[in-house]
Amino acid sequence: MPFPAARGSEDDEEEIASPPFETLDTTHLSPPPVDMISSLIRYLEESRLSADNRRIQDDEERCQRDEERRLRDNEARRKEEDSRFQVLVTLLSPGHRPHSASSARDISSPPPLLGVGASGATPKVASPATSTASLAASLAAATPTVATSAGKHVAHSPPTLLADSSFQVFRQWRRLWEDYLLYHDSQRLPRHKQLIQLRMAVSLDVQRILEHTLGIAPDTSLTVTEVLDTLQSHFKSQRNEALRRRELLCCKQADGESFSDFFVRLKNLAEEVDLCTGNAMTCAEIQLKMVLLMGVRDEELIQRLISLDTGASLQDVVTCCRSFEATRHTASAIYSLQATSPHVHLQEGQASRQDPHSLKQPP
Repeated sequence: MPFPAARGSEDDEEEIASPPFETLDTTHLSPPPVDMISSLIRYLEESRLSADNRRIQDDEERCQRDEERRLRDNEARRKEEDSRFQVLVTLLSPGHRPHSASSARDISSPPPLLGVGASGATPKVASPATSTASLAASLAAATPTVATSAGKHVAHSPPTLLADSSFQVFRQWRRLWEDYLLYHDSQRLPRHKQLIQLRMAVSLDVQRILEHTLGIAPDTSLTVTEVLDTLQSHFKSQRNEALRRRELLCCKQADGESFSDFFVRLKNLAEEVDLCTGNAMTCAEIQLKMVLLMGVRDEELIQRLISLDTGASLQDVVTCCRSFEATRHTASAIYSLQATSPHVHLQEGQASRQDPHSLKQPP
């Protein structure tokens, strides 16, 4: 007996035999509007620019805060150094007596400090911005003579050495400084105290040059003379060697300038130049004699210098120049005296009276 077919089987066969789903036709769909895309791009660009500007502004504010903090730290450090200098001046000045109130007025304060009074006010450090010209004027005015203050002899201390000083100013300052130390017998002090005195005699900028540029720490094992030699080499190297040599070779005697002034100026320029590396005396003298021969103005003096023996020393050349100048001045003075002498005027008057052209013809 045949079994009836299940109804669901036919449906299943129809579902299985049905064709697959048709794909969605998108040809008639419209693309997104262009304005929306451009707006999105513009929004993203503006967001990026805003974030960049905000980051730049934050960086500037942070830099400004760092700069203000650095300035405050420098100001606090400067005040602390000034306070230390005040203590050092009080303790290390020559002739200091701790229990004498009047000794503070008699002690000459070291160069870096100005305005130390009995009121206990914080002293002011000489400003590093002082020009080299003012320092040179102070050096010219400072002399190693001894002044009297309240019955006590005190030597003038040299002015503060500034970082922008020329080599000539440094050399003059060093001579005054060494005279000042010699007068107060500072060579007997321990080496570290001598170095403290030296640091008090220079500006803060020069102290930084010693420590950071030249590598001389405050607790160095060098002597004061070695430190000064190193500092002198530093000031000498601040100007180009070729320029210094050119200025020496082009040194000419100015119109109306005496030979003594010209020779002093020439020697100052020669001290800034390394004339030669051989025999220092012979080589330096030869070059200075050549510069003198090319620098003097008087032609007659040049002829005399040329006529000198080739083995003449620099001192012989200088003596010849000075003798010639002295002779020229003496002859000029004698001539001017003869021109203004009353005896000469009397003779001229007698000659004019005897002139036949001046006599009147008889009637």
